[in-house]
Amino acid sequence: MRRVPMRMRLPLAPATLQTAERGDAAAVEIRQGALDALCRLARAAGAGPGAAAVAFSGGLIAPGGPLRPLLLAECARLGIPVHGTAIDPCRGAIVLAASVS
Repeated sequence: MRRVPMRMRLPLAPATLQTAERGDAAAVEIRQGALDALCRLARAAGAGPGAAAVAFSGGLIAPGGPLRPLLLAECARLGIPVHGTAIDPCRGAIVLAASVS
């Protein structure tokens, strides 16, 4: 099966989340896949019990975003601490780079 380019999938995300809220099985599976992928990414970055909090950024997962409550619940279940406020990704990268140099 051919993969659809990300630029074509992104506009569908809000509609997929709304459809998942109504209980559509395929949309729920897509939503859970996104949550799983974000948690795997956080773990790969070193997040986990006792580690520094991870900061999620982006329209769907930023504070106030429609996917954030589910992401926070999934992270809590997995013991991944999440920074509660919005952090500018560029600023976060600078802080991270300074901490390893």
